[in-house]
Amino acid sequence: MLKRSWSAQPLSYGEFYAFNYNGRRGKMIFGARAGEVQTGSRIKKVESNYAWGELIDQLHGDERYVLLSSTPYSTDGGRLPEMIKLDVNTGVQKGFGYKAPIPSASFILKQDKSPLLAAGTDKQGDTINYFYNREKHDWEALDLVTEFQPIVASKDDRLVWGLARLDSDKLGVYTLEVATGELKSVFVDKQYDVEDVMLSTDKSQVIAARLATPFPEYVILDKTHPDADILRSMAATFPGQQVEVFNKTQDGKLALVWVGSDVTDGSLYLFDIKETKLKYLYTFRDGLSNLKLTYTDPIKFKTSDGIDIEGYFTEAKKMKDKKSNKLVVLVHGGPHFVRDTWNFDPEVHVLAQHGYNVLRVNFRGSGGRGEDFVKLGYRKWGTDIQRDIYEGVQWAIKERGIAKDKVCIMGASFGGYSAVMSPIRYPDAYQCAIANVGVYDLPMMFKEGDVPSWYAGEAFLNEVLGTDEAELIANSPARQVAKLNTPLFLAHGEKDQRAPIEHYEMLTKALNKAGKSYESFIVENEWHGFYDSSVRAKYYTNVLNFLDKHLKN
Repeated sequence: MLKRSWSAQPLSYGEFYAFNYNGRRGKMIFGARAGEVQTGSRIKKVESNYAWGELIDQLHGDERYVLLSSTPYSTDGGRLPEMIKLDVNTGVQKGFGYKAPIPSASFILKQDKSPLLAAGTDKQGDTINYFYNREKHDWEALDLVTEFQPIVASKDDRLVWGLARLDSDKLGVYTLEVATGELKSVFVDKQYDVEDVMLSTDKSQVIAARLATPFPEYVILDKTHPDADILRSMAATFPGQQVEVFNKTQDGKLALVWVGSDVTDGSLYLFDIKETKLKYLYTFRDGLSNLKLTYTDPIKFKTSDGIDIEGYFTEAKKMKDKKSNKLVVLVHGGPHFVRDTWNFDPEVHVLAQHGYNVLRVNFRGSGGRGEDFVKLGYRKWGTDIQRDIYEGVQWAIKERGIAKDKVCIMGASFGGYSAVMSPIRYPDAYQCAIANVGVYDLPMMFKEGDVPSWYAGEAFLNEVLGTDEAELIANSPARQVAKLNTPLFLAHGEKDQRAPIEHYEMLTKALNKAGKSYESFIVENEWHGFYDSSVRAKYYTNVLNFLDKHLKN
């Protein structure tokens, strides 16, 4: 991580740093800052690489080398990755001549650690797979019936496990027969996407899938693998919680397990496999155990146009033994292929601990429920999505005793957009709005920020927003401020590249011209979200004061 003088948040540049087990003799071994002065020496030393490194394989059993994917820096991510071997002791690297044929590519290796497949993204944002032909020393594009996200090759190099949508809009686990290009289903759920595929601790085999269900749910795919037994045992020991088997000792006797829930940021345990005993090691954010955090419940309601919408409701902490009737609607970012989950969310608990019930809505366009559900949100940012959120509020009023005059909407990024757009669409529904690092002008998204500069950024924006200028303007909060009469709190980082400060400036200029009042919290050295803990503390102090002022008891 590299710290810029003008930015509070360290940035990752794909560098690698090595050190001994005791934490000593550390040094940068890959990246722009890895170079050493070599004057007067014939010994090959660490080279500076203006490239982004990603770990491909740890080469288990080899304590000296690892395999990396090295992608030269570029403004659009359009450069081609190359596979290299890196000496973790010296930082000296060796190229193999295996350069991916497509940007943003990941390498899938054979058992001998030579490339079998490479999968990347083209200009249209589509995933393309290439097979490496050893005889021709070249890549050959595979003509597959659908997009395929490869994960790992089988032990005989004949199959590649991965994720795809075939004969279903739900993301499922499939195998690809490399010789024929045939895809075969391993597991596909009828309602939910496979959210994550869990590998054996040596990263060589797929053992399970985690579904994007309201509560964490696991499906064991390889019932014979010993790591699957560990996962099954931990899931039974911690029912309804998220579990992950991180690693095992080389002798296979001990395993490191992470367990998380809605009220804890996770704990680490050491599992004695033979004795089937757990030893507690460490809890992240240990001080939270003294706060008696409130639980989060999955919810579901049907919209006025017949769509089933899911989400989460977190009850407020009782203040003086009195149940709260106040609500903050917390809108997630994205908005597409992203969703709120049951897992621990610190922002939810900041609000709940101060007497605010929290509603999170996985509106149409959110991830986890298949591609068709995601596409329902395309070109509906300011319309159907905002209606889903509004109808979620009506559910909370009816089912959870929320007072209709005690509701505030809040969010960051797309959530910030919604925090301003929803009161424009539904002016009587919200008593206040809190928007952080939001996008407020949709035409501007095609010109400003980092999305247009992505390799497939233009294709993405065209698909999710459309190109109808009148439609974009009608759904841009900065162009519709005449309809906004809700008290507004705006927060932004001046260094934001995803939703640049120009969005805030355009919105506030329009608000000033229309004579609309608002409060601001602008931070000079922050990006897309606040990193510095002191800044976050000030931000939430301001947020809570704003909520207390507009949602009085």
